[in-house]
Amino acid sequence: LRELDSFGRSLVEKDAENGSWRKKLSFVRRVFTDTKFAQDVGFDSSKLEHLVIVVVYLSFLKNGQIPCSEDGSHYRPNHHANEARQIEEALRSIENPSNAFLLRKIYPLLPSYSSEFTASVPLTRIRDIAHRSDIPHDLKQEIKHTLQNKLHRCAGPEDLVTCERILAKVTQPGAHYSGGFIHEMHVFHRELREFFNATGLDQQLEALRG
Repeated sequence: LRELDSFGRSLVEKDAENGSWRKKLSFVRRVFTDTKFAQDVGFDSSKLEHLVIVVVYLSFLKNGQIPCSEDGSHYRPNHHANEARQIEEALRSIENPSNAFLLRKIYPLLPSYSSEFTASVPLTRIRDIAHRSDIPHDLKQEIKHTLQNKLHRCAGPEDLVTCERILAKVTQPGAHYSGGFIHEMHVFHRELREFFNATGLDQQLEALRG
């Protein structure tokens, strides 16, 4: 910590206090939108080194190198999407030729704020999946408690890992689940990847083509 400047130290301290992904995103949003808060934590958007710190921090968050945990609150994923929207709006307001290359690295590190994710109740497909009549009770409970409920009260990149684990489990050799269920799980997995901005360039181009 002694090698970090005041913003670097504040980021480390606040990250320890802010367990959930939403709160970590909120911290980033506030350094760009709340002048007093930025001053309090030593952030200066005109300093390229501070923007580099933000890029590295968000990269570690997205890749799971900085763990997230539930904080006892209940915020649906639309709150995370709105944090991303506000961050992007703030970034566009400060962009200039000297910092544009750094700011453009931040955009893909944020969750998507497409209309389906800013809706009051986003990502509802998983709720329907958890109530299907063609899967066993124990799998319903696993999907409901480890993915559906968790995602809808305190979303984080770890939910994509959970989804991928369940998808691998139900599609492994010897697993016999209905084609309809498997299809819906694949569709939800794609939706979740889009929300976490984890889709590849080819998929994004395909989506733009319609």
